[in-house]
Amino acid sequence: AVDGAGNAAPSAPGAFFEVDTLAPTVTVTPLTTANPAPALQGRVDDRDATVQVTLGGMTANAANDGMGNWSLPAGTFG
Repeated sequence: AVDGAGNAAPSAPGAFFEVDTLAPTVTVTPLTTANPAPALQGRVDDRDATVQVTLGGMTANAANDGMGNWSLPAGTFG
């Protein structure tokens, strides 16, 4: 690679990178409860994705277990 000033970066044999430009598919498990701040969970099709949940103008990072599941503990938005 060459930058705007013409400086060439050294290359390593077999070195490459990939840019993932596709957003993951995220679903929420339906829930009916009287709890005003229940635990939330769902599925995500990217085991490395950062899942953020926004509710009522507040955002929290959910735990992604790397196996297709994400979760937020009860009280996160309470």
